[in-house]
Amino acid sequence: MHLTNPWYELIRFKKNKQKNVKTSTCINYLFEFLRWQKNAYWGPIEKIEGDETLTAIILNHARVRNIEPIIRSLFKLSFITKIIVSNNDAQIKIHDWIRIKDDRLTLLDAPPDTGPFRRDILAAEEKADYFLFIDDDVFLYPSQIKKLFLGLLNEPSCPRGIQGQIYLDEFLRRDNLSAKCNNGWVRSKRGVNNKVDVLNKLYLLTKDHLNEIHRLAKTPEINTFHDDLLISFSGKSKPYVQNVGKYLNCLSHLHEDIAICKTTGSFNSEREKIFIKLREIKPLVN
Repeated sequence: MHLTNPWYELIRFKKNKQKNVKTSTCINYLFEFLRWQKNAYWGPIEKIEGDETLTAIILNHARVRNIEPIIRSLFKLSFITKIIVSNNDAQIKIHDWIRIKDDRLTLLDAPPDTGPFRRDILAAEEKADYFLFIDDDVFLYPSQIKKLFLGLLNEPSCPRGIQGQIYLDEFLRRDNLSAKCNNGWVRSKRGVNNKVDVLNKLYLLTKDHLNEIHRLAKTPEINTFHDDLLISFSGKSKPYVQNVGKYLNCLSHLHEDIAICKTTGSFNSEREKIFIKLREIKPLVN
């Protein structure tokens, strides 16, 4: 029997004594997660008026305990007709962790050393017109994802999500000393309706966007590990952050030994080089 969330994350935080994390943060996480989980079990089914459907792809990086609750929540959306889970953790087998049995669910163990671009490869094998890529550390209510999908259907020219980053060139960094930058990246924007340079955590996109991602991926000097950059450049204009209200992040996104952006010291500098290259190839406007 595996210890589930939120208890696993709370115990790990207590053992590791994570820096700069208040006790109140952990308590709030406990109650918010339990509220979200209750909705995943007993909340209403969300529907849309049209016939459009959505294929969801989840990559497990190091948070396998989050996958089953996310699947359960996504199945509250009547227009999600398929969920694909790709396990990138070579230490486990995904079937040992997921108890849900549903014809709409596909569970895969990825080949070794598979990065985030795995979801783009899997999506290209599907006949779907619309896709949801969701990270394994963010918990949205079905009504919030419904709102995002309706937004994409209304304006399909660019991918959209729940948070993103703005990139500042060096001369702009000097003029914006108050902006907290990391190799030009300004702290993530969320809770707004606004264009950004790069989306993070969750991505809604069309088949046309997916085709463009694969075209851009063939460009020399582009490391497909940073597929969020490719997704963000896949539209006819800059990606869009949509305000869907407050949402919950897994406590593990604060762990320096788990969050990819914190485990690699060169993470943001590598992203900066790829972003600049993509901008040269395909400059986007708002």
